[in-house]
Amino acid sequence: MKKYQGNLIIEKNDKTNYSDLEEVTGDLYIYSSVTLPKLTSVGGHLYISSSVTLPKLTSVGGDFYISSSVTLPKLTSVGGHLSIYSSVTFKAPKLTSVGGHLSIYSSATFEAPKLTSVGGDFYISSSVTFKAPKLTSVGGNLSIYSSAILPKLTSVGGDFYIYSKISIDLAKRLWDTNRKKNTKWYICNLVPEWLIERVATKNNSVFEINNVELPLKWFNKIRKDELTVEEVFAIDNIEHRRIAYEMMDKTKMKTLKNYKVLDEGIDEKGKKVKLVSFNIQNMKENLIFYNCFDASTNREYWLQMDGTKTWKEAKNSMFGLKNVEWIKEW
Repeated sequence: MKKYQGNLIIEKNDKTNYSDLEEVTGDLYIYSSVTLPKLTSVGGHLYISSSVTLPKLTSVGGDFYISSSVTLPKLTSVGGHLSIYSSVTFKAPKLTSVGGHLSIYSSATFEAPKLTSVGGDFYISSSVTFKAPKLTSVGGNLSIYSSAILPKLTSVGGDFYIYSKISIDLAKRLWDTNRKKNTKWYICNLVPEWLIERVATKNNSVFEINNVELPLKWFNKIRKDELTVEEVFAIDNIEHRRIAYEMMDKTKMKTLKNYKVLDEGIDEKGKKVKLVSFNIQNMKENLIFYNCFDASTNREYWLQMDGTKTWKEAKNSMFGLKNVEWIKEW
């Protein structure tokens, strides 16, 4: 069986002998540990979710999805999208181009020392180890959520989403070669100050801290911790207030007037909670805030309350409830 016409699915416990298979004209789905010593090309999509040995594979015509570690010593091109999922190690020493999107998800390791171009979007999730020192161009959007060394990258066809630390060298290259394009920049507080100052001159730029979008004025004040503690607690937007408190020097809390803990305890998730009151801007009455942590994200919130005397009352009032017992949260 040198050529397989159409789509081929290799299921778990498949006993078929594929030692002579050289080409699959359609899609190839691999769900079982297998060795394909002579396979050189897949005309359609390739899905790998189990241990596989492909010593002679040179090209994939369609999309390539990988959820199991693999080394492809002969692979030179992927015509469609290349998606590499978490905890997977992908090594392709001769890969030079990806025609579609390149997406690398959390904890994955990607090594392609000869890769020079990505035709579509380029997405790097958090905690990714990325090694492609010769990558020069991305045809679509550039999304960076993990520190990546990109010593040659200059050209980006789409928008910029930079939510991780990058070197000043990369920042300057991306800005100098793409600043005149009608593209949008999405950046966070972790990028170099040099880039923030320049992106701020573009009217369509978006600024974020920990995935929360902020107006430029608030973005600068919060990241530089220029707000007083009173200004932080006067912010109406709950998410903006949360980020401002998160970035604030907590010693500022000592300057609050009439600060008092009204009630405190441990909630159903084992997290510390408290109900506090204090005065800001010389108001006639103290403000009351419920300090708690989100059950799923562990984000810390200060939620303004009215007329509550215990943290349990405050929690119930958040959901419009009274006299209920919390058993489990998600």
